Amino acid sequence: MKNKNLCAVILLIPFILSYFILSSQNIPDFRVNETVSPDGSEQSSPAISGNGTGSFVVAWVDDRAGYGDDIFAQIFLNRNTPIGGNFKVDTDGIMAWQYGPEVALDSEGNCIIVWVDGRDGEANIYAQRFLADGTPVGSNFRVNDDSGNEEQVNPTVSFDGEGNFVITWADERNGNWDIYGQLYSGSGIATGTNFLVNDDLSSTTQYWPCCARHTDGSFIVAWADLRNGNYDIYYQRYR
Repeated sequence: MKNKNLCAVILLIPFILSYFILSSQNIPDFRVNETVSPDGSEQSSPAISGNGTGSFVVAWVDDRAGYGDDIFAQIFLNRNTPIGGNFKVDTDGIMAWQYGPEVALDSEGNCIIVWVDGRDGEANIYAQRFLADGTPVGSNFRVNDDSGNEEQVNPTVSFDGEGNFVITWADERNGNWDIYGQLYSGSGIATGTNFLVNDDLSSTTQYWPCCARHTDGSFIVAWADLRNGNYDIYYQRYR
């Protein structure tokens, strides 16, 4: 019996040590949005991305302006060391709504933030590129190239090893929800036009896309698909 008790104590030692090590670090939560925003303003829907070097970017929906939701972001050099302060991502300058941000970093810390934007009167996908220090590259640009009033939502974005990126989203231009994508070069130039991802051409729903791009430029898009009468997960690979 004593041997069994001794074995139990020995097995528990690593867990006990881990508890005291983690407790001794005493790492508190830290706040990302600044406290200078108006009292009562709300921040929601955060998105985060890192690049493996310790740098990361957080983007979120913020109503600190008091006349509609905007997209704000904060760049961190490492751990909890911010670079500058919070910055506004969308630059529409009107009382339109923005929501649903997603963010991606490349290996050099440059980032792109995508979101759903109502500045045109309906939901479209917009994006903005930034250098590693938060300097904007160019201006906000619209991703979906359709000319109708249909909605586009749920954007995602991913870089390859050369700074090229792909954006995907759920798109209603065909009268039902499909998954569309757009390729961009490292300089932010669109490569070709918007392309349909799912090969199901019926009126069923494809929704909630996500994408991942490999360092060699190939990428995969996955989504929820209703073509079989219930939601399944499908994906498609691209060179």
